[in-house]
Amino acid sequence: MRNFLRQGEMTPDLHVVETAPVEPMTEKIKSTLGIVSEQTGNLLTAIRGAGAIGMYGYVRNNQEYRSWGTASVFGILAATDVDGKFSRFGRKLLGKDESARRPFNAYGDQLTDKALVDLTMEAIGARERENGDIIYARMVEAASTVTISRDLVTTADRIIADFQGIDTRAQKSGKLKALIQYGVVGAALSPIANNPVVRKAIGLGFLYTAKKSVESGLSLHNYLQIERSEIRDSREKTIGSPRLCPDKVLPDYLRSVQDGTIQELFPEDPQSHLQ
Repeated sequence: MRNFLRQGEMTPDLHVVETAPVEPMTEKIKSTLGIVSEQTGNLLTAIRGAGAIGMYGYVRNNQEYRSWGTASVFGILAATDVDGKFSRFGRKLLGKDESARRPFNAYGDQLTDKALVDLTMEAIGARERENGDIIYARMVEAASTVTISRDLVTTADRIIADFQGIDTRAQKSGKLKALIQYGVVGAALSPIANNPVVRKAIGLGFLYTAKKSVESGLSLHNYLQIERSEIRDSREKTIGSPRLCPDKVLPDYLRSVQDGTIQELFPEDPQSHLQ
């Protein structure tokens, strides 16, 4: 073979094919998708926030607010609750770190969720009181008061936990609570609530959502307390605590005083060097 190559009788035809770099283009597409996805989530959040205010105004100022159109608009606004998935996916593509603290728009996500339900419940309660259905109005108002109070407390708890480096994303109990709330509020906005019996059942549904709100709030608080306790324990182990681990915290010379071996270093008076 070597002789053939030397004599030129068998010269291999080798062509070097240059290919365009793929990685930069892949990164560019990834970055573009990340930006689009994150901004889509932000847009959905803004739509839900504006819709919550609009829904409050419409229900509050219209005596005959119950219709399939009203319920459908509320359902569309509730469906924008997928904004968090878009935002998280976009931030993941962009390589944004969320391990230390949540981004600001994550608060907008949760606050607009609460505003949509809380403001609509407030509007229904006030509207029904003016319409003369006092019992139903009181049921809605009681549920609204409990829910809003719970939301204020859990939001403050989440903010504190975020500054402590704790993951405060919604738990399963919170997501289930939100789905139940959307269902009950949607039913209250629909024509089926024109029936007095059905309306009272919906009122009981509002009270049930208030119960679920308290339960999910307590669940979140208990989770955050456990995380805070683990952080404290971790810090104590890192810094050291005489109460928890004296053998690791006491310096060698102090332990030597305890067992008497320091006399080998300071035979005249071991205690005098510690004063």
